[in-house]
Amino acid sequence: MNFSKYKYSILILILVFAALITWQKRSYFNGMPWVTDLHYSYPEYAVADTKNQLYVIDQSKRRVTRINANNQSSLILKGGEKKPNSFFYALDLAVDSKGHIFLLNHVMDDRGFNLIREEIQEYDSQGQFIGLIYQQNYSEADHKPTLVQRGKITGLTYYQDRLHWYVVDERGIQPFSLANSNSITEVESGLFYPLKGADYLIADLHPISLESFVYSKKNGSIHQTSFAVDGMYWTEQRYQAPAQAFSIAPWGVAVNKQQTIFTLDLLNQSIHPLDNHQLNSAFFSGNQLQASRPETAFFNYYHFSIAPDNSLITTNDEAVIQWSQSGLERYLTLVPYDAQLLQSHWLAWVSCLVFVVALSRLLFFGVQLLIQHSGQVFYLSIATIAAVSISAFVVSNMIIPHLTKQYEQVLVEKLSYMLQTSPRLVDAELFDQLQGLDDFQGEAYQKIYASFLEGLNYNQDTWNESSYFAIYRIINNRLYGLMYLNGSIGMMHPFDWLGDDSVYEKAQRGLIATEMTHDISGEWLYGVSPVKNKAGEVVALFETGTDLYAFRLASQKLIKDLALQVITILVILVLVMMEMIFLYQILKQRFNFVTDKVAISKVGDFSDVQLARPLNFIFFTAVSMSLAFIPLMMSGFYEPVAGLSKDFLLALPISIELFFFGFATLISGYLVPSLGWRRLFVIGLLVVLVGLVFSGLAWDMSSFCVARAFTGLGSGISYIGLRALINQESRQQARSEGYSHFYAGMIAGGNVGVVLGASLADLLGFSQVFYVAASILVLAFVFYFYGLKRLVYIQPAIKAAVEESSGIGLTKKVEVTKRSALTIYLRDPKIWLFFICLVFPTYLAGTFLAYYLPVFAEDQGLSIADIGRLFILNGLFIIYFGPPLSRFFKRRLGDFQTQMLGSALWAASLIIFAATGSLWGAVVALILMGITEGFCATAQNEYYLEMPSSKLLGEDKATGYFELFSKIGETLGPIGFSIALLLGQQLGILVLGLLVLFATLPALLFLKETSTSSNTPSKASIL
Repeated sequence: MNFSKYKYSILILILVFAALITWQKRSYFNGMPWVTDLHYSYPEYAVADTKNQLYVIDQSKRRVTRINANNQSSLILKGGEKKPNSFFYALDLAVDSKGHIFLLNHVMDDRGFNLIREEIQEYDSQGQFIGLIYQQNYSEADHKPTLVQRGKITGLTYYQDRLHWYVVDERGIQPFSLANSNSITEVESGLFYPLKGADYLIADLHPISLESFVYSKKNGSIHQTSFAVDGMYWTEQRYQAPAQAFSIAPWGVAVNKQQTIFTLDLLNQSIHPLDNHQLNSAFFSGNQLQASRPETAFFNYYHFSIAPDNSLITTNDEAVIQWSQSGLERYLTLVPYDAQLLQSHWLAWVSCLVFVVALSRLLFFGVQLLIQHSGQVFYLSIATIAAVSISAFVVSNMIIPHLTKQYEQVLVEKLSYMLQTSPRLVDAELFDQLQGLDDFQGEAYQKIYASFLEGLNYNQDTWNESSYFAIYRIINNRLYGLMYLNGSIGMMHPFDWLGDDSVYEKAQRGLIATEMTHDISGEWLYGVSPVKNKAGEVVALFETGTDLYAFRLASQKLIKDLALQVITILVILVLVMMEMIFLYQILKQRFNFVTDKVAISKVGDFSDVQLARPLNFIFFTAVSMSLAFIPLMMSGFYEPVAGLSKDFLLALPISIELFFFGFATLISGYLVPSLGWRRLFVIGLLVVLVGLVFSGLAWDMSSFCVARAFTGLGSGISYIGLRALINQESRQQARSEGYSHFYAGMIAGGNVGVVLGASLADLLGFSQVFYVAASILVLAFVFYFYGLKRLVYIQPAIKAAVEESSGIGLTKKVEVTKRSALTIYLRDPKIWLFFICLVFPTYLAGTFLAYYLPVFAEDQGLSIADIGRLFILNGLFIIYFGPPLSRFFKRRLGDFQTQMLGSALWAASLIIFAATGSLWGAVVALILMGITEGFCATAQNEYYLEMPSSKLLGEDKATGYFELFSKIGETLGPIGFSIALLLGQQLGILVLGLLVLFATLPALLFLKETSTSSNTPSKASIL
């Protein structure tokens, strides 16, 4: 077997498999491949499962890791992303008996201030996302102080073989539990524990049983509540911290298997069991830890959990700690990767390296092809795009950071102003009335809170809408939080932020100080100022600031968007420039043919049919402007229809348009002899114009579908009209060149139209884009009347020169009648096998771009303009790689085997997306589809026209049937996708990919390569 013949096919398969492995193992890129240890960064919270494995939230709540019983890292989940199937901030964590991980995910707005969504996610033991257990969404109407960077869901715990959580709001507490991952079940229907201001009062909750839970308040009390059979409840106060004294501050609560309640004392860094309404001696304390491990520094402890073996799990700023009755079990600041994780770590890097090498080799091969078969226009366009793209990237990375620094300076100035004015709005004497935890939410506390909240004008203005406030006090050289804007802390919440002349120490000395920092809770730009009483004494510290992490994400997004916009505009300009240069060259050649009789006799490669390219460019620019948003516009008209799914209805306008396009191509093929290409093309233009105008005027689903039917009908008529123009060329080489330019103009126009339409849709709205498209279509009329009016005088001269030089007459008759040729064509089983096994599956797969991608991309948060950029990315690969790859594969493989390769790559594109289910998977799929369409569509067309039945029928009529059946495939595509999606996104598209792959097997067995001739005109060309 000659493997060199298939080396590029093998290389493509290697590339696909390496890409899939790299994507699957993408979470294992944790530093360089030789890094073998995982270092913890601000571990926040940890729990243990029945196998004594620990699960840890760290990296400012943006990473979750698992430590096995051998103290090795065996799983890593990365967050910090707002996309589906991932988490942004992991606020809480629970693990069931199967090793499934449940995360409380918080998704913030772009300013990192208000919560827009919180949800409980489930991951399997391998870290694969399973689904959502529970979700709360928040609109602008829900933006209130208690929801600033916190939510309503709390107390996520796996206890007594059930998952428990609580929704806490200003009305009270509603408990939820889940026995398994198949359904959500409330503890009892309608159970609710009323507690006014619970969202501000509650510090922590933990279940005791299915009908009972314990909760702690920020005033130092601990309560146990149980529900009776009739839905009533009783509450018992289990503990109250000493009044008028800051000696103990109970905070977190947890319950072990024996239903013993434990609480964490913030002030004394200790965890105590609760017995007979008293705190027993500490089960764990910072002092005990330092006695066992003297090198341990002083830390505060804020969270803890109880393991199934009754040991305690807690964290400090550097380590995960497990403490049992016998003392310290684990103190982990770093853990080595286990063998499986290390293998996955190396596999991720190796597969990435293989992917890069294979991609580089394919790109090198592609560049070689482009160099061999492209002219100076290509070099000019590529050089221009590369130069401007690099310039845009460099300049944006220079300007945006500079603007960021300027903006940060503006923020600092704004903070300084607030730091100077806000402390003056509060009665500082009120702080003297806060003597103990029981003063929490007392009269003095509420007055202080209201004064500072009013000072920020309730975050209603642009200058303060993302600014928080916090109040601190320094007592005995220790920093304590007193209140937060969102009410998430109590009156004595200790922090270890003193030392090194910190901003808090400066404020204690009466100064105003600002800084940027990265700590356990994220990245912040903030400042601190003193609150002074009448005697000039500092009684408290006022802090205000903003989330810097969200700001940096927004800056990075701005850089990316700016670069993408520049590159997109440049690509569009280059495409338009190339078409204008091509038009100029053709018009210059035409002028030479008209003025130089010798040139006509020599003929060469020139042909008037090449003028179809600029006309096609203008035409498809107009009709493609709505391609990126037709399903989205249909969703605005959507109304339920009995028996039809929403996905089916959203696909209906595209299916109708494609069906009428195919119908028009069939009818037009028979009208060419009587009407001619000119009348046919003009009729199509007029019908498309009507369709575009009525698309803009559409008022419901039915009217929109009718408008798209007109658009498809007119497009099909004009399409065959232009193809009939090319079919007038009798020389096969010139005709093939004409078709090449025809498709190049169509693809270029489609790309320009998609991007232009998508950009205008964001600015003007969907309906207005159709009117702009109709205006552009008028340019096609203008070009037709003024650019092609002399075509009829030139073509006969060229034909005569060809006849004279080749000796072939153009009046040769075909021995079969038109009716018998059609009968032979329709009865040919190979024709039907070709359409069913090759055309239908590949065109069905191709509707991934036109139908499914816009809906999926919008769900991923992309704008219409971004969707347009994805279309143009696909088109660029068709334009630049299609022609050279077509020639290469035709020479190496032939049309038949090229089709087989194309079908396999169509299937691989869908399978890649199904395997990833992500936006990047969609991008890879559309790139591979672009490359495949560039050579496969040409191979299908040439193979089909060389089939004996097609040649007998005649090229115009055979082309009409080809377009009809291809549009039937595209019509069935959206319907097939809507049906497949009933199985779920990834499984449904995987099934489609496999169907496309297996559909090629009958063609592989029963079809074979057709013999072609590059010099002798076919019967179709002689008719």
